[in-house]
Amino acid sequence: MNPKLSVIVPSYNTPNILENIFILIKEVSAITNDYEIILVDDGSNEFPYIAQNDYVKVITHKTNKGKGESLMSGFKEASGDIIAFIDADLQIPSKLLNPYYEIITGPRNPSILIGSKRHYNSKVDYPFSRRIMSWAYQTMNRFLFGLKIQDSQVGIKMFRGEVIKDILPCLSVKRFAIDLEILVAANERGYSILEAPAQINESFNSTINTMAVARIIQDTFCIWLRKKFKHKYKKESPYGRQPFYYIKRR
Repeated sequence: MNPKLSVIVPSYNTPNILENIFILIKEVSAITNDYEIILVDDGSNEFPYIAQNDYVKVITHKTNKGKGESLMSGFKEASGDIIAFIDADLQIPSKLLNPYYEIITGPRNPSILIGSKRHYNSKVDYPFSRRIMSWAYQTMNRFLFGLKIQDSQVGIKMFRGEVIKDILPCLSVKRFAIDLEILVAANERGYSILEAPAQINESFNSTINTMAVARIIQDTFCIWLRKKFKHKYKKESPYGRQPFYYIKRR
């Protein structure tokens, strides 16, 4: 029997959210019959009624708390052997969940699988200015945290369930830098991370504005302080120290 898959979908004022959930159900049910989709409404101004059942759960925040809080709510509720999250707007196509699931349950068996814009097989379409900002941010992260990955912020990631449950208690970031904090905690605890191809078509109004960028930088500095001086994330993985994986261009 295939491992159970939990897919967390953080949402805030997402257009066509009902349609996107039906797309997700179709994609995820093709992967395994044992699945759950956990939709976290983060205080949207308007949110459609979505019937809950064994396969679809809805968590509602009365006020907007941020992506980090939404993911933590979803992680706490998730019961899957494999736990993933994906952005609710599906600008990163949900069809990627299938190959990601095959990789994380396959012979390479990474602890965490992350989408990466800089993987050589990625297909991305987003503005040059965003490319420069992304490069600068990832360069800073490699310097501050020693992360041997090229992209921490793509909105699709997949985890072994026991890994995210181990990391969850030490997470603090409430908004967009939650992706980075998860990976820093994973690195400190010896879990392996594999980067995989991503597809992005950023032809939409991004929620990453100037204020959000400033908040990400602030949160990144706070993560560095927690790692450097408080040693908040340090704990040896039960699997032992494992190497990072990165698929290099041949």
